[in-house]
Amino acid sequence: MSSRWRELVTGRRMLAAAMLGLAFNSLPFYTSGLFINALHADRGWSLSGLSLGPTLLVAIMALCAPLMGYAFDRYGERRFILPGLVVQAVGFLLLSRIDGLTGYWLAMSLIALLGAGSTSPAYLRIVNRTFDRSKGAAMALTITGGALFAAIAPPLLQALIADHGWRTGYIGVATVALCGLPIIALLLGRAAPRPEQLRAATPSDFRYRDLVASPAFLILSLAIFAVAVACPGLMIHFATMLTAEGFTARDAAWMISIIGTTQIVSRLATGVLMDRFFAPRVAAAIMAASGIGIALLNWGGIDWAVAGAIAVGLAYGAESDLGGYFAGRYYPSAHFGRVFGAFYAVFLIGAALSPTIYGVAVDRFGSYTPALTGASILLLIAALLFLRLPAFPADRQEAA
Repeated sequence: MSSRWRELVTGRRMLAAAMLGLAFNSLPFYTSGLFINALHADRGWSLSGLSLGPTLLVAIMALCAPLMGYAFDRYGERRFILPGLVVQAVGFLLLSRIDGLTGYWLAMSLIALLGAGSTSPAYLRIVNRTFDRSKGAAMALTITGGALFAAIAPPLLQALIADHGWRTGYIGVATVALCGLPIIALLLGRAAPRPEQLRAATPSDFRYRDLVASPAFLILSLAIFAVAVACPGLMIHFATMLTAEGFTARDAAWMISIIGTTQIVSRLATGVLMDRFFAPRVAAAIMAASGIGIALLNWGGIDWAVAGAIAVGLAYGAESDLGGYFAGRYYPSAHFGRVFGAFYAVFLIGAALSPTIYGVAVDRFGSYTPALTGASILLLIAALLFLRLPAFPADRQEAA
């Protein structure tokens, strides 16, 4: 057994906790669309008003991510994860009792604000401090576990909503989150660094402005933002774009399935490749290939739909691994929470803007051509930015 696999086996308990926690963290994102449709049909609330709920969720999480990252570094993530899961469950229970849009917005804001302790920075911080030689593979497995859970949950939830209504659907989601709580607590265990130990491990001369001014941070932030603007909106608009070009709804759904499958493969492959090769070159190659694939779709039309779907899944899947991996390789482990918290905020902002940018572009120009051109350019810019990254610091180089 290689040292990388041995490390994964040794750290399997922490890996399972991170995978499961991130899966529950994905529930507000992957279930919002189902509840929006149900609430619109049952209550007659506007789609724009309902869409503000997920927007508030993402915006508040983006604001909280750097602050929570600092808290994780200073006090440890374990004391925030379990209360965060409880708050998320309570938030879903509150959503089951809403009677107006204001209550809907408040409950979604509560999940984002008080549940911020149970988000990606917390779980990837666990992975970062547990794994070294297999860091990329461990992060990929963690994120892929959440994606697989998200693929399974929506059909089951849709059946529950169809049979028993959206209020029961929210109660069902809250129940699932609460059932996962003792499992995650058991996997995390009781042994956690005390706050004074964490503070002692954190260099006292660390200043956040020095981090923001560092070349690697600026390059990575720009690259992550470029990919976040290019891909999520295209993934959301992909089916609409294809049906406008003559695809049936069933064929368009198959293309979305290709995107999802490619995402999973890309996440796993990217993690493994980054453990074996210089990660910035791996990232650059993936983004360049994705940019070319979207350009082929743009110029060649729907005959290149499969290539376009693979390109979107390739870039979006790989991007999920990059922020956490680079935060762990370029910066000391004691700073991981605040560094990745900043990268996560950048990603959320870009992902929140992306669907709107695509929609505005289509309304303005009457086709997806300008938006696809912009996406190709952004991905190629991201590839060039990744190539500009310096070597990893000597004390955090992965052993050969």
